[in-house]
Amino acid sequence: MTIEDEKKASDVELDKKNAQFWSFLCGSSFGQALGIKEFNREGLNKFDQAYFDYYPYLLPYIAPQTLRGKRVLEIGLGMGSVGRALSSAQVNAVGLDISSAVTEFYKESCGLFGLKIDSVTGSAAKIPFPDAYFDNVVSIGCLHHTGSVANCLKEIARVLKPGGQITGMIYNRYSFRQWRNWPRQTWNNFISENFGIGTKDGLNSQSDQISCYDSDKGVAAPFTEFYSKKMLGRALKDSGFLQMDFALKNFDDYSARFGRWGQRKNFLGTLDAILGLDIYFKATK
Repeated sequence: MTIEDEKKASDVELDKKNAQFWSFLCGSSFGQALGIKEFNREGLNKFDQAYFDYYPYLLPYIAPQTLRGKRVLEIGLGMGSVGRALSSAQVNAVGLDISSAVTEFYKESCGLFGLKIDSVTGSAAKIPFPDAYFDNVVSIGCLHHTGSVANCLKEIARVLKPGGQITGMIYNRYSFRQWRNWPRQTWNNFISENFGIGTKDGLNSQSDQISCYDSDKGVAAPFTEFYSKKMLGRALKDSGFLQMDFALKNFDDYSARFGRWGQRKNFLGTLDAILGLDIYFKATK
């Protein structure tokens, strides 16, 4: 077996693991915490309201109203909140997810609101659409689980029309959570990336680190990459994107330790702009 064959086999195996892991619907635990027992129209309305309240910057960043009438691919569908927001804004949206359970839920849940939206099961590293097909791509919190953010960005560039834009989010390797919980690894990565000295531990991380971000019943997500803005900018440029914009957002809640001063809302729009958990980005082809 050649190295290329081994890589293909590894990619197929990771896709299978991701399809199985993410079939539990990303966000379902959040729904349970809200007391939602059934994801009918009422339950989904309650979920979407709470979801966008928790991430108050998300819809303004995506700006669905500016995408009206455009053909938009959403990659990584979760509970479908973003998809419903896009479709409600009269966006011609199509959903793509590695899990067939998720794509079916996405389509059915949108249908409960009378929203016509299509969904396809497939990999972001091999998008099942022709070249220059979409005006925009939206992917929030998905690409870092695929096995290669860089490869996915090249695929996204392929299916975007000239002048098309991606709006995305991936995990920040230099967030406060990283510095607090894994200071030595984070420091090694920082000096290696910025000064070319020392050793870096790579893009993916150990299961305990991944579990701190995504886990189901104590089992960590199969794969996670953590990027810096510099690394992301390089990957976007290599994929053929030109204009780029980055913003750090999101933060952990520390009220259990610091009382009201440690409430998450106090860090949003302030400290998260420097040490936020997530890198939000827009890039134009």
